[in-house]
Amino acid sequence: MKRERATLGELCDVVKGTSPIMKTPPGSYPLVTTAEDFKTASEYQLEGSAVCIPLVSGTGHGHASMKRVHHVEGKFAWPTS
Repeated sequence: MKRERATLGELCDVVKGTSPIMKTPPGSYPLVTTAEDFKTASEYQLEGSAVCIPLVSGTGHGHASMKRVHHVEGKFAWPTS
């Protein structure tokens, strides 16, 4: 069986966020974070159905981890990394 290869960008849209987590004014749109519960944002950047995967997740002291990947639908804000 021959394997096909593709980059992630060929399979889906890869989008970086524009909302700083600590500086974004709260509002009526979800601000997707790596936490179990999202923050909120006064503006949204994306709309539709998305699987949100953080580029970097750290627990401190140089240890990387990724505990959560979220599926979101509707209008939402995505943080800067």
